[in-house]
Amino acid sequence: MFSFNSSIYILIGKLISMLVTFGFGVVVANYYGADDYANFIFIQSLFFLLAFIYHLGVDQLVYRELALSQNKINFTFIHTIAKWKALSFIVFSVVAISLLQFFFVASVFEIAISLLFFHLIKAFIVFRQSFEIRALGKQLMYVDLFALSISIFLVFLLYVFDVESFIWFFWPLYVSLSLTSQYLLLKMGGSSSEESCSFDYNSLWKESKVLLFAVLMSAVFMQSDILMLKLLSNNIEVGIYGAAMSIVQPFLIIPTVLSVIIFSKLVTLHGHRLERFWPFMSSLSNIFVYSSFLLIALFYFFANDVINLFYGPELSKAGDVAKFLAFNFIFTFPSVLYSRYLIIEKRSNCELKKTILAAICNIVLNIVLIPKFGALGAVTASLISYFLADVLYYLLIFNDKKVSAVIFKSFSFMSIRVSLLNIWRELNAR
Repeated sequence: MFSFNSSIYILIGKLISMLVTFGFGVVVANYYGADDYANFIFIQSLFFLLAFIYHLGVDQLVYRELALSQNKINFTFIHTIAKWKALSFIVFSVVAISLLQFFFVASVFEIAISLLFFHLIKAFIVFRQSFEIRALGKQLMYVDLFALSISIFLVFLLYVFDVESFIWFFWPLYVSLSLTSQYLLLKMGGSSSEESCSFDYNSLWKESKVLLFAVLMSAVFMQSDILMLKLLSNNIEVGIYGAAMSIVQPFLIIPTVLSVIIFSKLVTLHGHRLERFWPFMSSLSNIFVYSSFLLIALFYFFANDVINLFYGPELSKAGDVAKFLAFNFIFTFPSVLYSRYLIIEKRSNCELKKTILAAICNIVLNIVLIPKFGALGAVTASLISYFLADVLYYLLIFNDKKVSAVIFKSFSFMSIRVSLLNIWRELNAR
């Protein structure tokens, strides 16, 4: 069920979460120094690379099925997904900690445990999806703010009492409070809103196999920059790239967040109002593209100042890297819509193909460019790979005339006003 008001609360909650993640990295960089910050960034990338283990390829499929169920809750379904996630998360944790033994000594154990909790809330995203799909964004935001406030207060107390590793307690506290609150609220609302709703588990798991490999390839594509900088360059380059990504990443996530918020609307239009689906897609893509142009301009003028303000002179080169990285916005902003279309059409194999193509391209280019250019070489590889996966693939390989038309229309400056009006009309339509 889509609700404009609920979507606003969900968006605010996501923005707060991104600011918290950014602030966490800033504290790590300033309190522990550039070298430990680089270790933190490397471990974070390694864990994201392994996240496919607990992802299981089902997250987007679960969201689609919940959207198609038209606000009906089935706790058996939610618990089944949660149990599978719990088992897979145990495997993820064992593999992640084991791999760290090959790269580090025990001094990074606290960082690893903290980041495991960071991934725990991502593993159990089915609880959050249940709130979002029932238009309970306001309640979800309050849960997040409650968990955040208590966690920050407790971490501050640890800092006051001179606990050296105070910052690493934040994610365990926040995730424990947030997940517990989400689950209890779902149980409290179950008696009044639970309805009969069946799900085809066999079909779900079968479709998830393709997406699971796509998630793995996506992780290889997105995390190979950091991992290969560690292997082919040095810790300083890892820290520089990590600092640049920390101010770019929140903006890369925004279109993904927005597409998730309106996913139920896209599913409904595609299933029942197809004549309105493609104009809506075209309008969204148009606004996403010109939003990316605006952000690129902002990064050009302010990236260096932001890096110097939050990370200091030791990582000052990250400002120039961030300016270059910002050009990814042009490709990634509209492409999240096309990926959602593939999910709706149940064409997960196409998502897999483009992700494999991008991953191979990125790895090869990183091997060539990183030894010579360091972090800037990794950025160049990333830009070329994103262009290949998010533009050329849809135009030359996927070759869907409607998607191609949306891509070309996205760059029409004269369509901005019409696009905004169309988006507003659709979001407020029943």
